[in-house]
Amino acid sequence: MGTCLHKYKLIEKQCSHPVYKENLCIFHYNYPNLEEKKDEFNRAIKSLIEKVENDDTINQYDFEEFTFPEISFLNVTFIKPVYFTMSTLSGYVDFTNSKFLYIAVFNECTFSGYTDFTNSKFTYTA
Repeated sequence: MGTCLHKYKLIEKQCSHPVYKENLCIFHYNYPNLEEKKDEFNRAIKSLIEKVENDDTINQYDFEEFTFPEISFLNVTFIKPVYFTMSTLSGYVDFTNSKFLYIAVFNECTFSGYTDFTNSKFTYTA
């Protein structure tokens, strides 16, 4: 199956996620219709979040350059630094009641739908 061949724009690194379609992982694959991707993506992102939280060797949530469909981070507590650098967040993205205990980076993100940060808490500058 192999790993994602996504080429990062700002840094030299290799994506470690498994290939989903067309040599890209589910996080970097840009569906023509993001609605089709939503359920699978949400399951995969939940699994990735759990992996980061439970693995002491992973020191951050790395969502750099991901293409997000509609998604909910409702009541999620990010217990490590989180990077959404150059990601595309499409559709409704819900961060309601989320907590960011470390730095949260949203540099050069594209928000193309409604994004809700109601009652979210940022410990460090976002």
